[in-house]
Amino acid sequence: MFKQAKTQIRFSLETLNKPVQQKLSNLEKFLTNPNFELLVMDFKADNLASVVASEIRNKLDDMPTLPELANTMKLKPYTLQRRLANEGISYLAIKNQVKRDAAIDLLVNTDLTIESISTQLGFSETSPFTRTFKQWTGIPPSAYRKYQ
Repeated sequence: MFKQAKTQIRFSLETLNKPVQQKLSNLEKFLTNPNFELLVMDFKADNLASVVASEIRNKLDDMPTLPELANTMKLKPYTLQRRLANEGISYLAIKNQVKRDAAIDLLVNTDLTIESISTQLGFSETSPFTRTFKQWTGIPPSAYRKYQ
């Protein structure tokens, strides 16, 4: 189309982390003309999950509990949980995604020690952070830093 060897499109990490909520018929429609469908797709960032993620990201140094966040958002904890579940995600999953993204950012863009990163993200010790990071990415944080 533009005399290029390949077509490329980039999505924000928040968009890629959104839960997939589609039907087979939607996939079939998408596959008939994917470039057009991507062009007209509506990627709203105002859903509750992205609001929660933003709130958590803004308080990385002192991550709120679900009841604290619900109170800040003027919701009951159960209501917040239910609305997130309707979007196909949980508070814990969002919190883990934010922690994972922050850990990767700190490993790649700073010289902080793994112990410092672990503490900054609310882990009591380095070993639980290392174990969790390995679950998230498949490799320990030291290896991730080394190969990035």
